[in-house]
Amino acid sequence: MNDKLVLLILAVVYVFNIGCSDKRVSGVADSYRPSVSNPINEIAIKPVQYDVPITNGLGSIKMGELCLSMAELKTIGGKAQVSEEDFTEILYLALSHEGYKVFEMNRHLQDNVDSAPRYLLVSSIRELDANICFPNSGFRSWKFAKGESNMTVNWRLYSYPGQELKLERDTRGSSEVTKSIYNGSKKVFQLSFADAVVKLMKDEEFADFLKTN
Repeated sequence: MNDKLVLLILAVVYVFNIGCSDKRVSGVADSYRPSVSNPINEIAIKPVQYDVPITNGLGSIKMGELCLSMAELKTIGGKAQVSEEDFTEILYLALSHEGYKVFEMNRHLQDNVDSAPRYLLVSSIRELDANICFPNSGFRSWKFAKGESNMTVNWRLYSYPGQELKLERDTRGSSEVTKSIYNGSKKVFQLSFADAVVKLMKDEEFADFLKTN
């Protein structure tokens, strides 16, 4: 299974409530169903930025079956591997699923400015707290993990190419992976980001602005 397919499953299956009972995304309303009818405006996205200072402790790294705190979790690297590209892919898939035509700023627009969309969405992770548990750490296995995280994502919608700020929002995403799963430390962060994306999609002013401008 390739990485893009894994992310598609995360964004569509886990986030948009189409199953998988072992994993739970807190705060995602069961009644939410995305609509892909009547495609709306074209929109460009920049890669998601991780702007949480490395000096800010995020939470704890826990180990063993009892998930005892063993070290401070300081960043989303190391044993809690997740990349900004993962977050960008989730945003791309979610916007596409909503019916937007999405351009990635670092790919299409550099060589094809004439067909540039009207809006640019810039996003950054401003706050993050998390606790990650590695139950099999005694066997030097870091692939299986569980945990929870909360993050605040700042969204800024600009006109393009003029880049005049049109709308700004913060959304808070949460996740809880209650069962140790493969790449669980990565999925904990992906799911909380996806929850923040869903809340942006549900923001009426954000959606109405793109539909009417």
